[in-house]
Parts: sequence; C-alpha cells; structure tokens
Amino acid sequence: MLISISFSVKAQDNKGLARVNKIQGKEVYVICEPERPYEVVDKVNSVVSQLIGVSPTVGNMINTLVDKAVNKEKKGKVQPFDAIVTSDGTNAILIKFKEGSEDKKGIGRVTKMQGKEIYVMCEPLLEYETVNKVNSAFAQIIGVDPTVENMIKTLVDKAVDKERKGSIEKFDAVITSDGDNAILVKFKYN
Repeated sequence: MLISISFSVKAQDNKGLARVNKIQGKEVYVICEPERPYEVVDKVNSVVSQLIGVSPTVGNMINTLVDKAVNKEKKGKVQPFDAIVTSDGTNAILIKFKEGSEDKKGIGRVTKMQGKEIYVMCEPLLEYETVNKVNSAFAQIIGVDPTVENMIKTLVDKAVDKERKGSIEKFDAVITSDGDNAILVKFKYN
C-alpha cells in the first residue's frame, strides 16, 4: 500500500511536466515554461516569410528561430544563452539559467488548452499510452495566421471535438512535434 501511495504522489508531482528537446545545444521550450529559475538575456524574432519554399510547420518555425538566435550569439549580437522560450514560433526570449536546480535541467511545465495538456516538441515525464492520432491539415486553413499557437489550437480543437462526439476515446494530452500531426494520450496514473 505504501508503494502505491508513493507512486501516486510521484505521478502527481510530474503531472504537466515534460523533458524538452535541444536544438544546437540549446533547450527549447515551446508553449512551455522552464521549471528552473532563469533570467531573460535577450530576445529574437523571425517571420514566417523567412520560410520561403518551406511549409510553416512548428519544427521549421522553431528551427528558424534557433538558427537566428545561435547565429546572433556567435556574432556577439545577443548575450550567451542556455535556452529559448516561445509560444508563437516567431518571437522568443533567450534565457540563461540561474545556478542550482540542476535536477530540473531540461524540464518544463506545459500549458493546457481546453483542459488538455499540450506537449510541443517535448515528451511527458509521466508514462502514457497512445489512444488515437489526429491531423489538423493546418496548411489548408486559409486566413489563419500561421503561428505555433494557432496550429496547436487547431489541432486541439479538432481532437476535442472528436472526443466530444464520441468518435475517439477520451484523452489527457496532445503530443506533437510538427503542429499538424499529433498523438492523443492517456496517462497511466489515472
């Protein structure tokens, strides 16, 4: 009994937490807040028009932002930084982590949309099982600004609508790396 209580507490402690990806040695927090204390050292922005000839996926947008930030860092145009934080994929803050809290390195707290945890270019710390997949076909939506937030919102709206109609099983979270395709998951602690 003590073991199951301990597991339950541990699972609740990790609820909403994710291990983020690194790109070019920088931790990348997309619609996600670092768990470690940090200070903002600079900002960088990009525009979707810089992706000429490339579809505006979350991955492409984030890679463009990181490339721009790392190139500016190499040229001394921005202060050295440890990570990049963005919610729209076109504007980001560059952060430097404060000393300590090494146990939370690469860990971020995700955001919720419509009551579902959203894991963008990161992986939940909790064990999960895949219950379904969804595709937003975002590129076909005319008149919607191609930001990461809009791509994810479209994806979540479609999945929640299917769940509401009973055409897919209930799920706890959405995991995506490109903003167009996602897996819908249920956490094993439930």
